[in-house]
Amino acid sequence: MINNAQSEKPINSIGNVVRIVVLAVIAGVLLLLAVSFAVNHMRLGFEKEYRAIHEYKLKTIATNVSLSVSGDEIAMDPVTASQKYSSILGLMIQKSERESFSSLDYGLYAYSTGELIVMYETDPDRMMARRKQVSDWLTKDYKISLFQEENTSSVFVPIVDSQGNMRGLFELNGEFSQLDNYGRKIELGLLKTVLVVIIISLIFFSFQYIIPFVFKMATSSRKGGSGVE
Repeated sequence: MINNAQSEKPINSIGNVVRIVVLAVIAGVLLLLAVSFAVNHMRLGFEKEYRAIHEYKLKTIATNVSLSVSGDEIAMDPVTASQKYSSILGLMIQKSERESFSSLDYGLYAYSTGELIVMYETDPDRMMARRKQVSDWLTKDYKISLFQEENTSSVFVPIVDSQGNMRGLFELNGEFSQLDNYGRKIELGLLKTVLVVIIISLIFFSFQYIIPFVFKMATSSRKGGSGVE
């Protein structure tokens, strides 16, 4: 009976150690998930706030620039107007901002009989004007329109002549994929750091139970061996 009781103690000890280690691993996984959720939530919140500020800036710049474009000149001679405004707009708008995570591109279009005619575009691939239906942005009171795509926002400003007739369209496009990429890198780096800390903590946490158990098992086996002799 005594031998059975003694043999059950190591088994019970192994079970306790395993349970403790498993619980520690589960706690580590839950901690990693919690940190991942928190970091992702913070990143998305920051990007949302940045986008709101960025779009306000786009509207302000686009409105100011459109005031310098004459609808009468576009209606009279679109070719000459395109040459003139391609130079003027280039001076008024800074295409990219090195110190920020956003870049600006723009396009100027003549409007005639329900269609847009390209006068000037800095980056045709990023312009949304030709991909949108006129009914999407043209309103009775010629209001400014805002369109959003992933990591991109565009502001459409109708241009009218002195008679109040629609003659053109100015689009200002802001793209901030650099911010998204930077945020993802920061998020991944933080998660890697947390994962390394959790693994190291689990190793040290496990050692404080495993090492004494191994030492105790080794001591018991030595005593058992000396008793047999």
